Amino acid sequence: LWLFFLIVVVFHTLIVLNVITATVFETYMHVTHTSETLRYKKRRRLQSEHIHELIEIVRSVTQNRGAFLSKDALDHVMRLSASQHVLNKLGLDTLDLDAIFRVLDPEGEGELVESEFVAGVCRLQGLAAAKDVFLVQIALERNMRRVQQQLEELQSSIDLTIRGRFPALEKAAI
Repeated sequence: LWLFFLIVVVFHTLIVLNVITATVFETYMHVTHTSETLRYKKRRRLQSEHIHELIEIVRSVTQNRGAFLSKDALDHVMRLSASQHVLNKLGLDTLDLDAIFRVLDPEGEGELVESEFVAGVCRLQGLAAAKDVFLVQIALERNMRRVQQQLEELQSSIDLTIRGRFPALEKAAI
């Protein structure tokens, strides 16, 4: 009888300890989740503030809202210590912004609308993978331009070869 009573007491003690452990663990998980959520919100708020600082710097260079940002103006912005400080806060450097400009201006027009530039900075925020994707995109666009140029040179070379070897075709086309 004592043995049975002892087994029941041990069993109930284990159950109570298990419930206490589960309650403590659940509370810990809730506190951790809340803490992570608060840290995420704080990080997003700080990023937003830093991006607004960068916008103000860009606006001071472009002299008005929504204006075009040239490559020269971007270079000027990058030389300012205030913009370098903001970029460091955002986890970016001047090379990243040069990459954004090249990606957002693939035709090489040399100008971006302020909103396009800011959108590029925002897209570059976050994971290192985003930066890698941007760099791959730049490389692809650069290679596309090279291939296009080589195709044009090849077409020109073919045209010259055909004209040199078959002058009658050229006269017939006229």
